[in-house]
Amino acid sequence: MKKRVLCMMMAAAVAMSTAACGGTAEEKTTAEETAIEETKEEQTEAETTEEETTEEETTEEETTEEETADDEEAGSAEEGFSLGSWDGLTFTNNWLGISLTFPEGSSIGTEEEIRELVGTGQEVMVNSGNYTEEELESTEGESIYDFLVTLPDGGSNLQLMYTYLGEIDLEDIADLYMEEIKSQLLALDSMEYELLDEEDVELGGQTFKKMSLTAMGGVMYQDYYCIAKDGYVANLIGSYIGDSQDVMDEIIDGITGA
Repeated sequence: MKKRVLCMMMAAAVAMSTAACGGTAEEKTTAEETAIEETKEEQTEAETTEEETTEEETTEEETTEEETADDEEAGSAEEGFSLGSWDGLTFTNNWLGISLTFPEGSSIGTEEEIRELVGTGQEVMVNSGNYTEEELESTEGESIYDFLVTLPDGGSNLQLMYTYLGEIDLEDIADLYMEEIKSQLLALDSMEYELLDEEDVELGGQTFKKMSLTAMGGVMYQDYYCIAKDGYVANLIGSYIGDSQDVMDEIIDGITGA
């Protein structure tokens, strides 16, 4: 019963996370897409003006330096977003810059298990280790699952997912993303979500937005850790019962940079 409740809660949370970042809610989509498009237009205009000015003032030597810098930037872009890999129970994602180890007895979810939990109605991609660059480049608006690991208690779990929002530079995108998840979850009256705390925390030397909630009268807890990078929003979600809080905290506290 405990495991079933936790799985139901996780499925609901995943669905709401997908809605928040994938834009399935019409009102949210209209407002956020409008803001994003306006931001893109402003950035394009600013970049165009800057490029034209640079071209007029640049000498042959500066042009060479710019081309070299552009080549380096292009090379860096090619080494951009990527999914993580496993070494036993240790997961590492060099792009995200984190590494974490799960305790003995944990179970790493298969692609089939993750898809079953998320539901057939959700647009998702799961890290099976066989993804291609073309597949990654065509995931705008979809949820990408790097892992879902069930802890030794058989019900608590930790998952890492990403959503590609496009080539935008919106400073508060992580805040907007977290606010959308919060509003969606708190609107689920049947789940009785209650917000416990919101703060910024350091994981692997990086600052994540953290939101902690409880649900179903305190039967389970959920912690959301969110960070925006390279047009993606990364969301680390821990769902657990009170007895497993120490185990979850140990995993999170043990996150190091990659």
